[in-house]
Amino acid sequence: MHAARAEIKRNSMTKKQWIILISMLILFLGFIFCAPIIFTLPGKIDFTQTGQIGDTISGTMSPFIAIITAFLTFIAFYVQYKANENQKELLKKQENEIKAQKREQLIAQFENELLQYIKAHRDNVSALTTSTTIARKKIVVSGQDFLVTVMEMIHETYKELKDKLPNRSNYDLIRAAYIFMYYGDTLWNNLEIKNRYSEYVNQETISAIKNKKTTIRLSQDLYKYGFGIQLSMVYRNLYNAYKYIKAVNIDEEFDKNKYNYGKKIRSNISNIEQLLLFYNIITPLGDVWASENIVIDFKLFKNILLQLAIAYSPVGWMQEQYYISDDDINKYFEFYE
Repeated sequence: MHAARAEIKRNSMTKKQWIILISMLILFLGFIFCAPIIFTLPGKIDFTQTGQIGDTISGTMSPFIAIITAFLTFIAFYVQYKANENQKELLKKQENEIKAQKREQLIAQFENELLQYIKAHRDNVSALTTSTTIARKKIVVSGQDFLVTVMEMIHETYKELKDKLPNRSNYDLIRAAYIFMYYGDTLWNNLEIKNRYSEYVNQETISAIKNKKTTIRLSQDLYKYGFGIQLSMVYRNLYNAYKYIKAVNIDEEFDKNKYNYGKKIRSNISNIEQLLLFYNIITPLGDVWASENIVIDFKLFKNILLQLAIAYSPVGWMQEQYYISDDDINKYFEFYE
């Protein structure tokens, strides 16, 4: 606000300009008062012989007086015009400052809400916990170790399925392994869930998984429910965070910066988390991430260690899903070669 007033002040008439204007007016007024003397002096043109001096002066000076009057009127209108223009400029600057302040408030509110999502994600990951048995000793794993254990379970299950069902595609088998991890025994004990994923979870895959699960180093109780109950909170919060970024509209400049906000979220997602999220997204459990373009808009798998994806590459899936050429695919993966 003060800056706007200072700018208007700089644009106003200076002291020097006012002195020049007043000096000119004084000269004009002096000329008017001296005109009767000047025009009655004897000389080549003798106004005393043309009639009454008053008529002569009136007739002679009227044009000059009219000019001065017009000039003063112009000055008055000009000063009023400049005052109006300065007022408009001041109001415009004040309006812009108010808009800028409102924008800053909206962005601050948005960023604060986004930080809450990020904090919730960290808390959700820290709260993940399960147990594993090594050398007949029960060991509790949590946080990132929990995610590593889950990924190992998926990969071990996939390898068993690949060995038992070599004719099935890697795509179907990794999805079957992930869904088993997610639901546990519920996958075949719940008819509704079983039918929902019958496309790639059939009697063959169920038999192979049942044979494999006894060799996986995890608490047998977990097979009753799987890890989906815990992981769903992590995925749901992340999904809502990205949806929140997409939903907020402030201005064009803000829209251009949305990717960077998504990047802030991704910087809090470990490589293992990104890989597990990829497995989730290629199943019906998480296909909404792809259909709403969250994956491509925010380069969701940018930091995946591609060599960890032993079954199905995120690179191939991205190219098929979004028709990305070989020349452009490296933009979406940090470790792509």
